[in-house]
Amino acid sequence: MNYVIKALGFVSRVIWIVVILIPVTLGLSMEKLLQPDTVGFGEATTSFSDNQICISMPFYINNTGYYDISDINLTTVLKDSGGYIVARGETLVPVIPAGRRVNLRHDVYVGLDEITGRMEYLLFNDTMLDLNASFSLRLAYVLGARLHTSLMVPWGAPLNNLTVSRAAYNPDNGTLILYVSFENHSPFTVEGNAYLTVYNNRSEVIGSQTLAVETAPENLFLGMVEIPIDFSKITQNGHVEIRVETGQFTAGPVKMEWSLVE
Repeated sequence: MNYVIKALGFVSRVIWIVVILIPVTLGLSMEKLLQPDTVGFGEATTSFSDNQICISMPFYINNTGYYDISDINLTTVLKDSGGYIVARGETLVPVIPAGRRVNLRHDVYVGLDEITGRMEYLLFNDTMLDLNASFSLRLAYVLGARLHTSLMVPWGAPLNNLTVSRAAYNPDNGTLILYVSFENHSPFTVEGNAYLTVYNNRSEVIGSQTLAVETAPENLFLGMVEIPIDFSKITQNGHVEIRVETGQFTAGPVKMEWSLVE
């Protein structure tokens, strides 16, 4: 009988130790989970397919606690400087064992059709986009938690710094010569046509022309176009409207000033 009583007493002490240790270790694990080095993002890269730009970001989750982390759901919202939503993304991770660091990748897809419709300026301007990231997860498979962070993601425009320059009139053939340039900072080749309509300083149409454009990623395009014009309406300056059509998007028209070089 004494052995039974002693055994029961030992089991009771073990149970009390476990009951005390579980909330303590859970609390310590939660504290570790909230440390700034628990999650982190690397440098974003971009690729292109199916008329979508994929912004891919490596990230890690470092589980330094005493329990597994499970049911991890990373959701992101990509916004421009005005707070407009550019895209959303989601990555699911089943489990990360205690004491393990796991390197993962999160992808956000930006459809060019949506940009053309609502945020066309992203086709013409490099900028920084705000990525809001939210992690929902379970600690020890029972305790729910949320983590939040944000970072800036660079955006490269396919028609960055679109410019019209060095306007000159050629009296020999009655044409206005313009130079069109832009930098392709997108992950795809820009190939299509630029349609130019030229106006004098009285907003009268004096000519139009089409310019073929093609440039690979991270390259500069510089093209010269000769536009037959109505000589009777020529002035020293005016503006030109440019519309760009490619296999991926249509942009414009955008208005730019021109003036004859001396």
